[in-house]
This record gives sequence, structure tokens and C-alpha cells, in this order.
Amino acid sequence: MENIFEKKHQVEEAYANFLKNPKVKQFEILAENTNIFEVLRAQKFEIRHSNFLAWLLDPKGNHGLGDQVLKAFLIDLAIDSKSGDFTVFGIRDLSFEKVQIHREWFNIDILIQFPDLVIAIENKIGSKEHGSQLKNYKEIVQKRFHSQTKKVFVYLNPSGEKSKGENYIDYSYVALIKYLEEFLKLNQSILPKTRVYIEDYISNMRNNIMEDGEKAQLANQIYREHRDLFEFVIQNKEDQIYEIRTYLEEKFHEKGWIKGSSTKPILRFLTPELDKIIPKNVARGWEYGEAFLFEVYFYARQHKIITYAVLSPSNEKIRKPLFDILKSKGVNIKPTSDWNTFFSKSLDTQKFSSFTKDGDVEEIGDKVISNLDELIQKVEPIFLDKKDQIIKLKVTTDINA
Repeated sequence: MENIFEKKHQVEEAYANFLKNPKVKQFEILAENTNIFEVLRAQKFEIRHSNFLAWLLDPKGNHGLGDQVLKAFLIDLAIDSKSGDFTVFGIRDLSFEKVQIHREWFNIDILIQFPDLVIAIENKIGSKEHGSQLKNYKEIVQKRFHSQTKKVFVYLNPSGEKSKGENYIDYSYVALIKYLEEFLKLNQSILPKTRVYIEDYISNMRNNIMEDGEKAQLANQIYREHRDLFEFVIQNKEDQIYEIRTYLEEKFHEKGWIKGSSTKPILRFLTPELDKIIPKNVARGWEYGEAFLFEVYFYARQHKIITYAVLSPSNEKIRKPLFDILKSKGVNIKPTSDWNTFFSKSLDTQKFSSFTKDGDVEEIGDKVISNLDELIQKVEPIFLDKKDQIIKLKVTTDINA
């Protein structure tokens, strides 16, 4: 059977019918209401949701709420049977003036640290827990903090889905959003900006995560009425693989990695220690002329992301010593005057069902980060072991520059 969208006039007719739908006009009016989370394209990025929650929970935050949100959250945790020896009565004894809120502490999304209480929160929006992730986080917390410190572990997700982690409190965004809505009703003295941020957060969660907001319901109605048109657009849009770039750049920033010469399909960087010693302005083809970089190559059409290390075609007085250092450490690298790539690792994004189905990038982004961590562990010690030798090369190039 001939596809309805194979002819241009059929596409135009379907689009015209779409524009005539009064629900579309209604949706446009709703969409005109600016939402800071949508402006920042943070609708489904766990990292940005965690940043916002950490801000709300921090009594020292500039939101003007003090410890109100944190105390309400602690009450919910304390009444859960998995809270261990942390009880509601213990909340009044906590030193709120000494609390510290950490982000990405040993990859734990949010860590709330009191002198005698630690709460580890794993936040999941679209992706699921994987492997022994929660078990590993628990072991890290138990190892790093004194045995007398109370410890609470939380698995935060949209529906309160049960985690595989032992003694993790399953906390839902449904409960969190309902609390924030009540909080806005009962507190008329909230700073105007804070109120707007919380309202935007609630709207974003309801429309983009929980999908029970007015805009989400209207969007679903429009989709059902114009399913063929939307499926045509989806099939012909640019591959979603580039969405992961934003996520990776945020993770690079958190890890302190230094972004190097990059292009649309290639993201390049150095670790802070290597950035101090690797010569720059010595290579052709790269904006900053680095002699060496780590790379993430996005092959959109092939649905692949490849990570590797690369020596650039730089000044031979720089390139050859770096090449020899790698060879002396057993790295399988072939002599060439062009780009030398090694320790390459390819990731097939189509194997990640959550990515291909709903565009979630965090699961695959974390896998790329894992590959990069492994790559860095192989390469960085090799160069740092010859740090003095490489610094001499860098000094020479700096003088000549």
C-alpha cells in the first residue's frame, strides 16, 4: 500500500488540517507561557533536576526558604520503615546550620551531610537503575562515614518505583510535587523569583515527566488526532544522538575536564593534569593546536559514539617524543604523519532501548563517561610518568611561540 506521505501535496494537506485544529491553537497559547526548564532544555535531564532539588534542600540557598523544604523532606524519610534508626524525633536534634548539600559526590546525585546523619539520594527521571549502582553507592557511603553516623538511602523516581537496592527508601516525584504545590498555597511570603522557579518546576514535572499536566494532556489529544503527521516528522528528523552532547559537556564540567578544540561531531578534552603539560599551538587542523586530546566522535547516521585518544599531526619535535613515550609503555600505535588514534571504543546507541524509544540520553551518556574514565586511566598515568620530559617540550614550544 502506498504511503500517504510519499507525495508532497498529501503532506501539505495533513499539515493544513493540523493547523486548523482548535486544540493546536489552545496548545500554542499554553506554550507561550515561558518555563525556565524548557528554555534551558532541562525537561528530562536528571543532572539539572538534581541541581534544582539540591538548591531547594539547601538551607543556605538564596531561595529565601531556609530549612523548610529540607525539614519537610526529612519528615517523609523519617517515617519510612527503611530509615533505620533515624526517626522524626531525631530531626529536632540535627544541626541545620552545619548541613552540607553535595552534588555528584562519588557519582551520588545528591548527598545531604549532617554531623551525625548522611542521606544519599539517587535521582532517576527517564533512565532506570542499572547494574550494582545502588549497592556501590551504599558501600561508598558506609566506608567514607563513621560507623556512628546515621545513614539513609533514597531512590527518587517519578512513580516511587521500588528499587533493587537493599534498604533504599522509594520516594516518588508525585509526593514531592504535591508537597511543593501545598507549600506554595500555604506560604504567601515566598520570594517572587523563588515562587516562579518552583511553579515552573512543578509545571515541567507534570507536563514532561509525570505527563498529567494540562499541556501534556492536550498534546496527547493532538497526537492521537494527527498521529500519521507526527510519525512522518519523527521518521525524518535529525538523529537524536546529538542531544547527548549537552549532557556530556555538563558531566565534563562536573569532573573538571577541560574542553579542547571541538567541532559539531567531535567533542575533545583533556584532564586538568594533562592540560597543564600537553603542548598547544603546535598542531594543524585543531583550533587550539593541541598535541594530544581525548575524543568523543558522534556518528549520527551510524548510531554510534566512539571514544579514543589521539595524537595530532603536530611539529615532529613534539609529536615524536609523545609517540615514543606511548610506544615505550606498550601502546599499540602505528607511526604516521597524520592523526594517530588509539584505545578506540565504539558504543552502539541502538542497543539502548530507553534512548531509541523516548530520547532519554542519560543512560547512554553515563556509559560514554564510563568508557572515557577507562580511557583516561590507561593514558593519563603514561604521560604523567614522563611529566618532566613533556613539560620541557611545552616550554620549548611556548618560547618559540
